[in-house]
This record gives sequence, structure tokens and C-alpha cells, in this order.
Amino acid sequence: MKEITKEQLLEIKNDIDAAKDKAHNLEGRLDLLYQELKEKWNCKTIEEAKKKLQQFQEQLEKIKTDISVQIKEIEKEYEIE
Repeated sequence: MKEITKEQLLEIKNDIDAAKDKAHNLEGRLDLLYQELKEKWNCKTIEEAKKKLQQFQEQLEKIKTDISVQIKEIEKEYEIE
């Protein structure tokens, strides 16, 4: 079995430290995203946010349909094609 040198151990340690730093950074970003989710959208979980998104999408579709109907009524009333 090949013996690990001091330099190799130091490189492994540096890689581990870099990975830990990256993990801490990502955890901090995730915490900020959850905080923003709660403050802006009043959602505590991703599931709550998904439900709210679904509600917004349904509202948007209804608004699009209403606008389309109103446009058709205007076109019919003013004989626009």
C-alpha cells in the first residue's frame, strides 16, 4: 500500500476545509431564502410556497380568460376583426 505524504494530507485537509466553507456558505444562502419566503410570501415551507404558486397560477389563468372574453366582446360590439 502506498504511503500518504505530508503534502498529500495537507492537500486533503485544504480540500475538506474548502468543502466545509462552501457548505456553510450554502446553508447561509438557504437560510436567507427561507427568511425571504416567509417575509415576502408568508410561507414557512416549500410546500406552502408551492400551494401559493398554484393559487397565483390559477388566478392568472382566470384573469387571462376574463381579458380574452372582454376583448372578444369589444371586437363584436365594434365589429373589429
